[in-house]
This record gives sequence, C-alpha cells and structure tokens, in this order.
Amino acid sequence: MSRVRELVLVGNKLAYPEAPRWHEEKLWFNDIFSGELKTLNQNNQIKVIAKHDGLMSGIGWFSDNSLCIVSVFHHQLLRWKNNELKVWADIDDGNTFASNDMVVSQDDNSYVGNISFDYNKGETAAPCNIKMINSDGKMKIVATELQVPNGLVISSDGKTLITAESLADRLTAFEINVDGSLSNRRLWAQLPEGAMPDGICLDGEGCIWTACNHLRAVVRVSPNGNIIEKINVPDYPLACMLGGNDGKTLFILTTVTFDPVEAKKLLGGKIYQVNVDISHTGRP
Repeated sequence: MSRVRELVLVGNKLAYPEAPRWHEEKLWFNDIFSGELKTLNQNNQIKVIAKHDGLMSGIGWFSDNSLCIVSVFHHQLLRWKNNELKVWADIDDGNTFASNDMVVSQDDNSYVGNISFDYNKGETAAPCNIKMINSDGKMKIVATELQVPNGLVISSDGKTLITAESLADRLTAFEINVDGSLSNRRLWAQLPEGAMPDGICLDGEGCIWTACNHLRAVVRVSPNGNIIEKINVPDYPLACMLGGNDGKTLFILTTVTFDPVEAKKLLGGKIYQVNVDISHTGRP
C-alpha cells in the first residue's frame, strides 16, 4: 500500500473531466461543464469529438460500435453514430435531478445511475436508483435505495455489476440476471468514512480502482474489501480508467473545484497517468 508510483501529467486546461473510457487506442471522456466529448491520444493530444447543448456524463459502446452518452439534465441517452449526436432514449423517471454515470453490458443493456436531489441547492440527500435501458430503448428501474451510485462496472464474465455509492463510502455489488435485472445486492467493500468514491474500474485480479474525492487519492480495493494500494493525487480525483496498449496505464481525472461556474472559469481539470501492474478487465 505504501508503494510510490510516478504520476505523469498528460492533459490539462479542462473544465471537469469525467467518465473516462479506453477505446480504439484513445482515452475518451466527457469534459462535463464544457458540454464536450473529448479524446486523448497516445501523443497526449486532446480533441473535441462532439458537443451538446447540455451536460454529458457516462459513456459506453454498443455492439455495433456506436457510442451511447448520458445527457445529465435532459435525462436522455444520446447516440453518436456517423458523426451525428441524436437522442436515442428517454430515461426520465420523474424523480431524477441528474442522470449520471453508465456502463453497457455485452447484451447492449445500459445501466445508468441517478441523483434524485438537487445538490446545487443543498437539498437533503435522498435515495437514488439504477435504471436499465435495453437494446430497444425501453427503461426500467433495477435497483433502488442507493446513496448516489456513481461509477459502474461489469465483471469480465458479465454476471456481476458493481457501483460506487458515494455518500455511503462503499462499493455495492449485484448479480445480473438473464433478463438484465439486478438481484442479490451485497456489500463489496466498505471504504473509510468520508472517502467519497466516484469513478471505478476493474483489473484482472478482480480488484477495483476507485477515485476517492475527499481522500485526494485513488485506491485499489481487493475482492475481500481491503485497500491494498493508495495513490495520492493533486486536487480532487473524479474518475479513473485502465487503458493503454497493455491495459496497465491507470488514467486519473481530477478537478480543482466542484463548482460548475468556477470549474469553467479556472479550467483546472487535469488527466494524469501512472503505470500499474495488473491490466484492465470487464466493462467499461
């Protein structure tokens, strides 16, 4: 846990980088408060791929290689195909303030977390849910009573979904049933109080890396719930993703502020990378 790894800055001047995914030899991510989908290539060049008139969060690819993106306040799934961004599915359940991160299964089911209270106005935290949107664009709620489900991953065998419950400082697992519904909810790991886990990713030993905002660190958590490595980072880490040619490059996305106005003004968002020992597995 005390091992020192070298952090390398590979991207900066971002508003609020989130939802990183490694795809086609690039890191894809949403610069949320700028309303832009971007990529970072292996020469550390950042490119704007698509723009939206609202905020975008989680992203994932369908089996036809079209890209699905969560529109945060429009409560829609957008589809990026043939260089066009179009509304694909309505995911408003009438009780969602912000639609959040997502993961797409091998069966093209999209799992999307929500935030049910207006945190910008300081509203009291309320139970949140996870929705499943099938390949026909039909939505149903598959998990409830969650304390802000943020990062979402699916195991390499496609049988387990794990989410980071930010306000509960824990990782929670579900069994994925044949019809895509979730069952057998259980604690996967309890993190230190105030850790505030956000984005997560899986490695080949079944461990999870999670960006813990308030710890100012990313931590690697074993399947028995123990923190086995901690990497301190500048500012507040929002998400992390394993990628690179061998899947052993851990990308860490950070911000200097959680305030949307300040974030757009300061452009203090950054992307770091660090080499780790175990490669990526699962989804995303």
